Amino acid sequence: MKKIGMIAAMEKELSPLLSALGEITEICALPYPVKLLKTNKAEVYLLQSGVGELAAAGATQYLITALGCDTIWNFGVVGGLTEEMDVNRTVFVEKVVHYAFDTSAIDPVPRGQYYYKDTPYFYADKALLEDAQKALPSAKKVTIASADKFVADPTEKEAIATEFSADICDMESAGIAVICERNKVPFFMVKAVSDSKNDGAKFNDLVTDACEKFAASVKQLLALL
Repeated sequence: MKKIGMIAAMEKELSPLLSALGEITEICALPYPVKLLKTNKAEVYLLQSGVGELAAAGATQYLITALGCDTIWNFGVVGGLTEEMDVNRTVFVEKVVHYAFDTSAIDPVPRGQYYYKDTPYFYADKALLEDAQKALPSAKKVTIASADKFVADPTEKEAIATEFSADICDMESAGIAVICERNKVPFFMVKAVSDSKNDGAKFNDLVTDACEKFAASVKQLLALL
């Protein structure tokens, strides 16, 4: 039986999904709140990591090491970096870049690239992406730029989009992607845009609506299991 770890940073991201899924068992509160959903084909561990790449990285390793998860899913809200990424749009992450990582002063690599890699990008699992697109064909595959900073300024968003060919940004994806790659565990990410390129300052007004609307999409994807 598959063991899937599903990570959301905030309670407001996780609560709408928990309400939609039905019978859930709470299995632990520390070091992370974790709930268990059993399907015919999988055990799904739903974990609230807290905000930021360090919290997300720790949560990912916990799911892999302590709970034996062989696949990691991440869902949550993101900021749009381009005009195309409108509020409440649901997207699939094809690749992740840790845009704040920078050792270019000492290593012959550009900003965002780890010295041991030949690309700045971490790639989501292709098979999971293909299955997800069958369920939600309207969801676009995108690149996410991730770092421990909430980006609200439209000029900064445009600069990140231009440098890394990124569509959206968040504060958790890099932590998850790095840990999954090191453990050779596939990952899959589905995101909802909570604030568009020019609406970063309105995040608190928009986030609840975005979470409620894309919980239905995540539930639909879980039906694939």
